[in-house]
Amino acid sequence: MPLSSSWAHQQTNSQAAHTGKSSSSAGSRSSRGSNAASIRGPYAKTAGKKRTIAQAAFEIIVEVGHENLTNAAVAERTGLTERTLTYHFPTRDHLLIAAHEYFDSKVATRITPSEKLLWSADDQMTSTQQLEAIVRTLLRSTATSLGYLRLHVYLIGRSQDPASVANEYFHRHYEVTLEGLGRIMLQLQASELARADRDPLDLARQFLASWEGLQQQWVVLEDFDLEEAMLRAFLDVTGHDLQRTRTAVEEVLHTL
Repeated sequence: MPLSSSWAHQQTNSQAAHTGKSSSSAGSRSSRGSNAASIRGPYAKTAGKKRTIAQAAFEIIVEVGHENLTNAAVAERTGLTERTLTYHFPTRDHLLIAAHEYFDSKVATRITPSEKLLWSADDQMTSTQQLEAIVRTLLRSTATSLGYLRLHVYLIGRSQDPASVANEYFHRHYEVTLEGLGRIMLQLQASELARADRDPLDLARQFLASWEGLQQQWVVLEDFDLEEAMLRAFLDVTGHDLQRTRTAVEEVLHTL
C-alpha cells in the first residue's frame, strides 16, 4: 500500500474507533493543545532573547574587539539587565561563543551559494574563472571581519582545554565545516575541477588546515592579502592547475 494510502487508512480507522466518545474528551484534547502552545511560547521567547544578546555581542566585538566586550555594554545595547545576560550566558566564554555562533549562522549559506555557482555559472566562464568565483564566494563570508577573525583565533586557543565550553563548541563547528567543504570537493571532482585521486574529505581537511593557519598569521601580521592567499591554497589543495594541464593534454591527444 502506498504511504499516502496507508496514512489515510490509519486515519479512517482512528476516526471510526473514536466515534461515540464524549465531547469532554475533545475538550480535554483542546485543553492539552492550548497548554502545549503556551509551553512553546516561552521557549520561543528565550531563543529570541539569546539571539538578540548574541547579535549585540558580535556587533560590539566588531566595533571594539572581543577583549573589550563587557556585559554592561551588551545590556545597554539590548535593553536587558546584566542579570538576564548571565542567566543565559553564565561565563564570558559562553557569551563569546554565542557571538561566534551568531556570525556562523549569519553566513550559514556560505556553502550553498558556492555550490549554486558551480552549477549555474555562465557558460562563457572558463573552468578557472568558475572555480575562482566559487572560492571567492566561500572566502568572503569569513575573511572580511577582523573582529571575527581575532575572536575565532582567540576561541581556538581556549578550545585547547578539553574541559572548556570552547572545546565542545569547536568539535561541532569543525564537523559542520568539514562536511560542507567535503561536499564542495566532491562536486568539484565530479566537474573535473579538482583532483580525483584523493578522498574529498582529505582535501577538505587539508584546505581547512591552510585556511585556519593563514587566518592566524594574518591576524598577527596583516601584511598580505588574505583572500588571495586562501584562493592560492585552495587551488593548490585541489590540484586545479595539475587537473587543467591533464585536461589540456587529453584534448590534444584526442585531436591526433
